[in-house]
Amino acid sequence: MIHYVPASLDNITKVVEYVMDTENENEMQSIVREANQWCSQSLSEEGLARDSMIQLHTYKKALDTFANMDDDWNKVFQRFSDTIDDLVDCDAWSIIDWFLFPMFMGL
Repeated sequence: MIHYVPASLDNITKVVEYVMDTENENEMQSIVREANQWCSQSLSEEGLARDSMIQLHTYKKALDTFANMDDDWNKVFQRFSDTIDDLVDCDAWSIIDWFLFPMFMGL
């Protein structure tokens, strides 16, 4: 409730009623202002570059953590590989689609 109003198929009617209620006008205006501010800071060329560097730094830290821990990494990877078929489709693409999509896109 800072940059957006969370909604799902289960509560969409209540969310729409809440958003459209004139008693919540100030809160809705505040959310719009915060969202616009976030977009102008985060979706600019500078903001995207900054976020990319933060993500790369986080990735580097993760790699450094596992650099000397091959056995631990292999255990984590094996555990993930053994349980990948336990993933449940969350009303999104099936797990197979996630693997096939890059081929259809020529990636």
